[in-house]
Amino acid sequence: MYETPEQREAERRVGQRVAQEWGCDFYQNKKAFCADFTLIKGDHVAFAECKIRKHMFGHYPDLYLSALKVQNCISLSMVFQKPMLLVVGFNDGIYYTNLNKLPLWDYRISINGNGKRDGYDIDPQDREPLVHIPNEAFQLVVSR
Repeated sequence: MYETPEQREAERRVGQRVAQEWGCDFYQNKKAFCADFTLIKGDHVAFAECKIRKHMFGHYPDLYLSALKVQNCISLSMVFQKPMLLVVGFNDGIYYTNLNKLPLWDYRISINGNGKRDGYDIDPQDREPLVHIPNEAFQLVVSR
């Protein structure tokens, strides 16, 4: 909803690098779609949500993501019986996890968002439940 063209471009670069590393085709989904990109290799398809973080992996103990985003992505994955990946570009590498295989019910939920983004007032509806996914759930795709 608040994604900038620069963020979409950064996500595209990360998705293309993942596709290159895994030897598959990359397709960036339209902005309104719940997953940022789709990866295809032969008959195999995976959906992926992509996040960009401006710090090193492990700087924080977990990565938080909108609970609604997770719900929508898991629903998409379940309907089509395809993996739903969370791909994250950190300063030191690109990491991923398969959201379908995580015990999300065990993870911490918090409410976050303060009505500001990059120091500017934004939509007060930007406060929402977040799920905290521990670093141990992620695997390295490629170092930077």
